[in-house]
Amino acid sequence: MVAGWSDAPLARFATYRRGRVLAALVVGLVVLFQIAGSENSQRLQHAVFDFYQRVQPREVKAIPVAIVAIDEQSLRQYGQWPWPRTLLARLIDRIHAAGALSIGLDIILAEPDRMSPQEFAADYPGLMPDLKSRLTDLPSNDAVLAETLSRIPVVIGRSGQFEPTPDAAAASFTPVQFQGGGSAAGITRFRGHLTNVPGVMKAAAGFGYLNAIRDPDGQVRRMPVVMTIDGQTVPSMALELIRSALGANWITVNTGDRGVASVEVGEALIETDARARLSLHFSGPHAQRRVSAADVLSDRPTNQTFAGQLVLVGVTGLGLADIATTPVAARMDGVEVQAEFIENMLYGTRLKRPPFVVWSELLVLAASALLLIILLPRHGPVLGAGVLAALLATQFGAGFQAFTQASLLSDPSGSALASVAAYISLTLTHVTEADRDRRLMNAQLERERLENARMAGELAAARDIQIGILPNPAEIENLPASLDVHASLEPAREVGGDLYDLHMVDQHRLYFMIGDVSGKGVPASLFMALSKALCKSAVLRENASIADLMMTANGEISRENPASMFVTAVAGIIDSRTGEIEFCNAGHDHPYVVCPGQPARLLESTGGPPLCVMDDFPYPVERAQLRPGDMLVLTTDGVSEAMTADKQMYGTARLSALLDAFEGEIEPMTMVGEIYKDVKTFADGAEPNDDITILALKYRPAG
Repeated sequence: MVAGWSDAPLARFATYRRGRVLAALVVGLVVLFQIAGSENSQRLQHAVFDFYQRVQPREVKAIPVAIVAIDEQSLRQYGQWPWPRTLLARLIDRIHAAGALSIGLDIILAEPDRMSPQEFAADYPGLMPDLKSRLTDLPSNDAVLAETLSRIPVVIGRSGQFEPTPDAAAASFTPVQFQGGGSAAGITRFRGHLTNVPGVMKAAAGFGYLNAIRDPDGQVRRMPVVMTIDGQTVPSMALELIRSALGANWITVNTGDRGVASVEVGEALIETDARARLSLHFSGPHAQRRVSAADVLSDRPTNQTFAGQLVLVGVTGLGLADIATTPVAARMDGVEVQAEFIENMLYGTRLKRPPFVVWSELLVLAASALLLIILLPRHGPVLGAGVLAALLATQFGAGFQAFTQASLLSDPSGSALASVAAYISLTLTHVTEADRDRRLMNAQLERERLENARMAGELAAARDIQIGILPNPAEIENLPASLDVHASLEPAREVGGDLYDLHMVDQHRLYFMIGDVSGKGVPASLFMALSKALCKSAVLRENASIADLMMTANGEISRENPASMFVTAVAGIIDSRTGEIEFCNAGHDHPYVVCPGQPARLLESTGGPPLCVMDDFPYPVERAQLRPGDMLVLTTDGVSEAMTADKQMYGTARLSALLDAFEGEIEPMTMVGEIYKDVKTFADGAEPNDDITILALKYRPAG
């Protein structure tokens, strides 16, 4: 047998227990891949969750946060950024006058305003002393802004830095307290921060940190509610802006066994993950949130109002804005992300992924893989593909339903990956088994083909031998001129059980015989050869009547018959001088005599049982007289019992009608050929069910 890939050790392992062991191993590797939380598994998980958000973004029913954008229009109208702090102070005054609860600056004023009068006087030493003195006596732009901040609740922005900064510990912070006794070690940590100029910082109502959490792919999906700066816990801009609006004096972080559970500010309770973060459910940019700073600063009458709203002021002008990539937008201004952050906190629309969701994912993964491991080896890849499709649809449908109905982040990618991996593994096993079975079958077929070829060769040789032991009618020695004979034998299989014999008993008498052994195939052919040989031996040994010869042959054949087979036969002797026939019928079809110009007649006889049926049975001698031109026709039941494909039988009536139809002189060879042709025409290609043997003996006129 030719070796193939399915014989390799790995393939043998793959097919062990119908591939179930390999599939279980593959699923186990997928589980480890998921549990390990590798970057690739996180990317796959994020792709699923981002898809959910794009399909079902957060519905915006109210706008609690307004964005005053220092946009392209504002920059064209009021000059490039940075603006004078006096203009920023005027913008804050206008926002406050429009009813804002609290204002947050998504801007860090880390350096003094270079457009302050003092800075201007220093930059131009050629100014007249009086003008220079007046400019120096004016309040700085930073002081103007600080005065505005002292009157209006404004939260200024800061940014956590990974590198330490000298003033980090000395800066002012909103008080944060912890309760619950749990660990808060997972809170986002920074070693330093970037803050504002001192005068602005002292006047501000609060300090909020603008940091976002960027995943390895650069997208912002989570925001820290609180974080630590050089060990000091501080609020995010969103949380600090809410605190300022509520008038609360401190922030409380509630911890539990798994870490941070929630953050309280005033009467507001904000649930977070264990690391004090929020996974945002984004709505995407909304024009209703945005107002151009140019419109707020304009002296034109406007219906603009910020009554009851929190207001974020941020730079969105091209090339100046802090741009973030989010699940719902490839480019989103940082100030817009802060607005989404506040809305998620206020409305409790954060996305949640509690521990029970993770366990349910593992349970679904195991159940899905187990179902495929059980069903696919039994029912094959086609049904398995249907089950896999149903599982994937159910897994992703349930995950999306959990997202839309309960804001749960249930990840079907792990169970889907395990299901697909199990299906591929089991399908490859099925293919491997099929290849192995195919090669085994081909090898078996090759062995059978060789065996059949060997048997066919042996049967062909046996057929040649069987046909060879039959006398050739054209080569009968000393056949008188008054006799003409022809015979044909066609086995139904390679070899058969029919027989005939022809030979001269003496100078004037011809012995003829036709017979049919019970059964078919090789056993019948062997018994046929034995029967022919014993009959001929009896004829050659004894100079007796045909009845005595039949009795002797019956006895000898019976002794050599352990399989209890029997032979129907007609045997006789014709005298070539007179045309007289003596014959015995041992259970065989009756012979016909065909006379020119007359209907064929049946030589009915008393006869006896087939040879080997009854020992020492005295077969009666039958006699018939052939006239010159008459022909004796003998057949086996392969002629009369020939059948069509729909089981219609040839029958003796059709044979009689055929023989009656011959007119005038006809030769034995022609007679045999016509009978054989008519039988085959009747059968119309149907498989023969018995051997066909025909013998014709003609008595010729003298002279």
